[in-house]
Amino acid sequence: MQKFKVVLLGVSGALGSAVSKQLEGSENVLLYKVSRTQVYSGEGTIYWDFKSIPPKEITSADVVINCARSPDYRANILFNRLLCEYLSLDTKFINVSSNCVFASPRGYLSRLTFKGDAYIREKLLIESLSKQRGNTCIIRPTIVHDEGGWRSFLSHCEKVRSVYGPANSNRSHVKVINRDAVASYIAECALAEQQNTVEEELYENVISVSDFIGKAVVESDSDNNYFESNIKNLLLTLLCSRFLPDSVVFKLQSYIVSGSENAGSEAPSSEDYFISGMTRLYLFGRHTL
Repeated sequence: MQKFKVVLLGVSGALGSAVSKQLEGSENVLLYKVSRTQVYSGEGTIYWDFKSIPPKEITSADVVINCARSPDYRANILFNRLLCEYLSLDTKFINVSSNCVFASPRGYLSRLTFKGDAYIREKLLIESLSKQRGNTCIIRPTIVHDEGGWRSFLSHCEKVRSVYGPANSNRSHVKVINRDAVASYIAECALAEQQNTVEEELYENVISVSDFIGKAVVESDSDNNYFESNIKNLLLTLLCSRFLPDSVVFKLQSYIVSGSENAGSEAPSSEDYFISGMTRLYLFGRHTL
Protein backbone atom coordinates (compact mmCIF):
# COMPACT_ATOMS: atom_id res chain seq x y z
CA MET A 1 0.00 0.00 0.00
CA GLN A 2 1.36 3.41 -0.97
CA LYS A 3 1.92 5.67 2.02
CA PHE A 4 0.79 9.30 2.22
CA LYS A 5 3.51 11.85 2.85
CA VAL A 6 1.90 14.16 5.38
CA VAL A 7 3.62 17.36 6.53
CA LEU A 8 2.41 18.92 9.79
CA LEU A 9 3.06 22.53 10.79
CA GLY A 10 2.50 23.64 14.38
CA VAL A 11 3.25 20.30 16.04
CA SER A 12 4.51 22.04 19.20
CA GLY A 13 1.07 23.53 19.84
CA ALA A 14 -1.77 21.77 21.64
CA LEU A 15 -3.84 21.06 18.51
CA GLY A 16 -0.82 20.17 16.37
CA SER A 17 0.38 17.74 19.03
CA ALA A 18 -3.05 16.07 19.11
CA VAL A 19 -3.11 15.78 15.30
CA SER A 20 0.37 14.27 15.39
CA LYS A 21 -0.76 11.57 17.81
CA GLN A 22 -3.71 10.73 15.54
CA LEU A 23 -1.53 10.35 12.45
CA GLU A 24 1.37 8.53 14.11
CA GLY A 25 -0.93 5.57 14.66
CA SER A 26 -1.77 5.25 10.96
CA GLU A 27 0.08 2.55 9.01
CA ASN A 28 -0.24 4.32 5.65
CA VAL A 29 1.23 7.67 6.71
CA LEU A 30 4.77 9.01 6.50
CA LEU A 31 4.56 11.92 8.92
CA TYR A 32 6.99 14.84 8.73
CA LYS A 33 6.98 17.63 11.30
CA VAL A 34 8.10 21.16 10.47
CA SER A 35 10.48 22.97 12.80
CA ARG A 36 11.31 26.67 12.54
CA THR A 37 14.03 26.71 15.20
CA GLN A 38 16.56 24.03 14.23
CA VAL A 39 18.12 23.02 10.93
CA TYR A 40 17.95 19.39 12.01
CA SER A 41 16.19 18.03 15.06
CA GLY A 42 15.69 14.37 14.28
CA GLU A 43 14.35 11.96 11.72
CA GLY A 44 11.05 13.01 10.18
CA THR A 45 11.70 16.71 10.80
CA ILE A 46 11.77 19.41 8.10
CA TYR A 47 13.33 22.79 8.79
CA TRP A 48 11.60 25.93 7.51
CA ASP A 49 11.97 29.47 8.83
CA PHE A 50 8.39 30.41 7.77
CA LYS A 51 9.82 33.46 5.96
CA SER A 52 11.52 32.07 2.85
CA ILE A 53 10.22 29.84 0.05
CA PRO A 54 9.14 26.51 1.61
CA PRO A 55 11.53 23.60 0.91
CA LYS A 56 10.59 20.98 -1.66
CA GLU A 57 9.95 18.44 1.13
CA ILE A 58 6.92 20.60 2.04
CA THR A 59 5.73 21.79 -1.36
CA SER A 60 5.70 18.29 -2.89
CA ALA A 61 3.95 16.47 -0.01
CA ASP A 62 0.69 14.61 -0.52
CA VAL A 63 -0.91 16.49 2.36
CA VAL A 64 0.11 19.63 4.29
CA ILE A 65 -1.69 20.38 7.55
CA ASN A 66 -1.29 23.87 8.97
CA CYS A 67 -1.92 24.12 12.71
CA ALA A 68 0.82 26.74 13.16
CA ARG A 69 0.27 30.24 14.50
CA SER A 70 2.43 32.86 16.23
CA PRO A 71 1.47 36.06 18.11
CA ASP A 72 2.63 38.06 15.07
CA TYR A 73 -0.45 38.65 12.91
CA ARG A 74 1.45 39.81 9.83
CA ALA A 75 3.96 36.95 10.03
CA ASN A 76 1.07 34.47 10.07
CA ILE A 77 -0.36 35.99 6.91
CA LEU A 78 3.07 35.95 5.25
CA PHE A 79 3.81 32.27 5.77
CA ASN A 80 0.30 31.29 4.71
CA ARG A 81 0.76 33.31 1.53
CA LEU A 82 4.00 31.43 0.86
CA LEU A 83 2.28 28.07 1.36
CA CYS A 84 -0.61 28.96 -0.94
CA GLU A 85 1.78 30.22 -3.60
CA TYR A 86 4.32 27.40 -3.59
CA LEU A 87 2.45 24.22 -2.68
CA SER A 88 1.93 21.87 -5.60
CA LEU A 89 -1.66 21.78 -6.81
CA ASP A 90 -1.52 18.02 -6.26
CA THR A 91 -0.94 18.66 -2.55
CA LYS A 92 -4.03 18.66 -0.35
CA PHE A 93 -3.76 21.68 1.93
CA ILE A 94 -5.65 21.56 5.25
CA ASN A 95 -5.66 24.98 6.87
CA VAL A 96 -7.04 25.41 10.39
CA SER A 97 -9.04 28.61 10.81
CA SER A 98 -11.76 29.49 13.36
CA ASN A 99 -15.48 30.14 13.46
CA CYS A 100 -14.56 33.60 14.79
CA VAL A 101 -14.86 34.69 11.14
CA PHE A 102 -18.64 34.52 11.62
CA ALA A 103 -18.65 36.75 14.73
CA SER A 104 -21.23 39.51 14.59
CA PRO A 105 -21.99 42.23 17.17
CA ARG A 106 -25.46 43.20 18.30
CA GLY A 107 -26.89 46.48 17.06
CA TYR A 108 -27.39 47.57 13.46
CA LEU A 109 -24.70 50.28 13.36
CA SER A 110 -22.17 48.03 15.11
CA ARG A 111 -22.75 45.27 12.55
CA LEU A 112 -22.64 47.72 9.66
CA THR A 113 -19.16 48.98 10.58
CA PHE A 114 -17.76 45.72 11.98
CA LYS A 115 -14.72 44.10 10.38
CA GLY A 116 -13.17 42.44 13.42
CA ASP A 117 -10.16 42.70 15.68
CA ALA A 118 -6.66 41.70 14.58
CA TYR A 119 -7.27 37.98 15.15
CA ILE A 120 -10.47 37.92 13.07
CA ARG A 121 -8.86 40.01 10.32
CA GLU A 122 -5.87 37.67 10.24
CA LYS A 123 -8.15 34.64 9.84
CA LEU A 124 -10.22 36.34 7.14
CA LEU A 125 -7.13 37.28 5.14
CA ILE A 126 -5.66 33.78 5.45
CA GLU A 127 -8.96 32.22 4.40
CA SER A 128 -9.07 34.53 1.39
CA LEU A 129 -5.59 33.34 0.37
CA SER A 130 -6.55 29.70 0.90
CA LYS A 131 -9.71 29.98 -1.17
CA GLN A 132 -7.72 31.20 -4.18
CA ARG A 133 -5.96 27.84 -4.26
CA GLY A 134 -7.58 24.59 -5.33
CA ASN A 135 -7.37 21.35 -3.35
CA THR A 136 -7.71 23.17 -0.02
CA CYS A 137 -9.83 22.39 3.05
CA ILE A 138 -10.50 25.15 5.57
CA ILE A 139 -11.32 23.77 9.03
CA ARG A 140 -13.18 26.13 11.38
CA PRO A 141 -13.44 24.74 14.91
CA THR A 142 -15.91 26.50 17.18
CA ILE A 143 -15.13 27.01 20.87
CA VAL A 144 -12.46 24.42 21.77
CA HIS A 145 -13.11 24.35 25.50
CA ASP A 146 -9.98 22.44 26.55
CA GLU A 147 -7.45 24.48 24.62
CA GLY A 148 -5.58 27.76 25.01
CA GLY A 149 -7.50 30.88 25.91
CA TRP A 150 -10.83 29.12 26.45
CA ARG A 151 -9.31 26.73 28.96
CA SER A 152 -7.81 29.70 30.86
CA PHE A 153 -11.13 31.53 30.71
CA LEU A 154 -13.06 28.59 32.16
CA SER A 155 -10.46 28.14 34.89
CA HIS A 156 -10.82 31.81 35.79
CA CYS A 157 -14.63 31.59 35.91
CA GLU A 158 -14.35 28.63 38.25
CA LYS A 159 -12.25 30.60 40.75
CA VAL A 160 -14.30 33.79 40.99
CA ARG A 161 -17.39 34.35 43.11
CA SER A 162 -19.77 35.51 40.35
CA VAL A 163 -19.59 35.86 36.59
CA TYR A 164 -21.37 38.79 34.97
CA GLY A 165 -22.49 39.09 31.37
CA PRO A 166 -24.56 41.60 29.37
CA ALA A 167 -28.34 41.82 29.46
CA ASN A 168 -30.11 38.63 28.36
CA SER A 169 -26.92 36.57 28.78
CA ASN A 170 -28.78 33.43 29.76
CA ARG A 171 -30.52 33.27 26.40
CA SER A 172 -27.24 32.69 24.57
CA HIS A 173 -26.08 29.25 23.45
CA VAL A 174 -22.70 28.43 21.95
CA LYS A 175 -21.22 25.66 19.81
CA VAL A 176 -18.41 23.71 21.50
CA ILE A 177 -15.96 20.93 20.72
CA ASN A 178 -12.90 19.39 22.35
CA ARG A 179 -9.35 19.33 21.02
CA ASP A 180 -9.17 15.57 20.34
CA ALA A 181 -12.36 15.70 18.27
CA VAL A 182 -10.88 18.49 16.14
CA ALA A 183 -7.64 16.52 15.73
CA SER A 184 -9.56 13.39 14.73
CA TYR A 185 -11.53 15.32 12.11
CA ILE A 186 -8.33 16.83 10.66
CA ALA A 187 -6.68 13.38 10.50
CA GLU A 188 -9.71 11.90 8.72
CA CYS A 189 -9.68 14.79 6.26
CA ALA A 190 -5.96 14.24 5.58
CA LEU A 191 -6.37 10.53 4.84
CA ALA A 192 -9.51 10.75 2.71
CA GLU A 193 -8.77 9.82 -0.90
CA GLN A 194 -11.42 12.11 -2.36
CA GLN A 195 -11.78 15.87 -1.92
CA ASN A 196 -13.64 16.38 1.33
CA THR A 197 -16.89 18.23 1.86
CA VAL A 198 -15.94 20.19 4.94
CA GLU A 199 -18.48 21.44 7.47
CA GLU A 200 -18.79 25.23 7.63
CA GLU A 201 -18.23 25.07 11.40
CA LEU A 202 -16.80 22.15 13.34
CA TYR A 203 -18.61 21.45 16.62
CA GLU A 204 -20.02 18.61 18.73
CA ASN A 205 -22.61 20.22 21.01
CA VAL A 206 -24.70 23.35 21.44
CA ILE A 207 -24.98 24.39 25.09
CA SER A 208 -26.02 27.44 27.09
CA VAL A 209 -23.30 29.85 28.15
CA SER A 210 -24.18 29.10 31.81
CA ASP A 211 -23.56 25.39 31.23
CA PHE A 212 -20.37 26.23 29.35
CA ILE A 213 -18.83 28.21 32.21
CA GLY A 214 -20.27 25.97 34.93
CA LYS A 215 -22.39 28.54 36.77
CA ALA A 216 -25.30 30.87 36.15
CA VAL A 217 -24.38 34.17 34.51
CA VAL A 218 -25.45 37.26 36.42
CA GLU A 219 -27.04 39.59 33.88
CA SER A 220 -26.09 43.27 34.01
CA ASP A 221 -28.19 46.12 32.65
CA SER A 222 -25.70 46.87 29.87
CA ASP A 223 -26.20 45.48 26.37
CA ASN A 224 -22.76 46.61 25.16
CA ASN A 225 -20.94 44.21 22.85
CA TYR A 226 -17.55 44.32 24.56
CA PHE A 227 -17.34 46.15 27.91
CA GLU A 228 -19.59 47.43 30.67
CA SER A 229 -17.78 50.77 30.36
CA ASN A 230 -19.20 52.83 27.51
CA ILE A 231 -15.80 54.42 26.85
CA LYS A 232 -13.96 51.09 26.61
CA ASN A 233 -16.79 49.70 24.52
CA LEU A 234 -16.52 52.61 22.09
CA LEU A 235 -12.74 52.18 21.76
CA LEU A 236 -13.02 48.47 20.93
CA THR A 237 -15.89 49.19 18.56
CA LEU A 238 -13.56 51.59 16.74
CA LEU A 239 -10.71 49.05 16.73
CA CYS A 240 -13.03 46.46 15.14
CA SER A 241 -14.50 48.89 12.63
CA ARG A 242 -13.93 49.20 8.90
CA PHE A 243 -12.62 52.72 9.51
CA LEU A 244 -9.20 51.39 10.57
CA PRO A 245 -6.97 49.56 8.06
CA ASP A 246 -5.66 46.11 8.92
CA SER A 247 -2.08 47.32 9.38
CA VAL A 248 -3.12 49.82 12.05
CA VAL A 249 -5.28 47.26 13.88
CA PHE A 250 -2.41 44.74 13.89
CA LYS A 251 -0.06 47.30 15.46
CA LEU A 252 -2.54 48.57 18.02
CA GLN A 253 -3.67 45.14 19.17
CA SER A 254 -0.10 43.83 19.41
CA TYR A 255 0.70 46.78 21.68
CA ILE A 256 -2.44 46.29 23.78
CA VAL A 257 -1.90 42.54 24.19
CA SER A 258 1.75 43.05 25.12
CA GLY A 259 0.79 45.65 27.72
CA SER A 260 -1.90 43.47 29.29
CA GLU A 261 0.47 40.50 29.52
CA ASN A 262 3.08 42.61 31.26
CA ALA A 263 0.49 43.92 33.69
CA GLY A 264 -0.46 40.40 34.78
CA SER A 265 -4.16 41.13 35.42
CA GLU A 266 -5.23 37.99 37.30
CA ALA A 267 -8.12 38.84 39.63
CA PRO A 268 -8.28 37.42 43.17
CA SER A 269 -10.56 34.38 43.48
CA SER A 270 -13.07 36.27 45.63
CA GLU A 271 -13.76 38.99 43.07
CA ASP A 272 -16.68 39.21 40.67
CA TYR A 273 -15.72 38.77 37.05
CA PHE A 274 -17.26 40.69 34.14
CA ILE A 275 -16.90 38.89 30.82
CA SER A 276 -15.43 41.49 28.50
CA GLY A 277 -13.60 42.19 25.27
CA MET A 278 -13.81 39.79 22.35
CA THR A 279 -14.74 36.93 24.71
CA ARG A 280 -17.97 38.79 25.44
CA LEU A 281 -18.66 39.14 21.72
CA TYR A 282 -17.95 35.46 21.03
CA LEU A 283 -20.28 34.29 23.82
CA PHE A 284 -23.12 36.79 23.48
CA GLY A 285 -22.90 38.29 19.99
CA ARG A 286 -25.62 38.30 17.37
CA HIS A 287 -24.13 35.13 15.79
CA THR A 288 -24.79 33.04 18.93
CA LEU A 289 -27.86 30.81 19.15
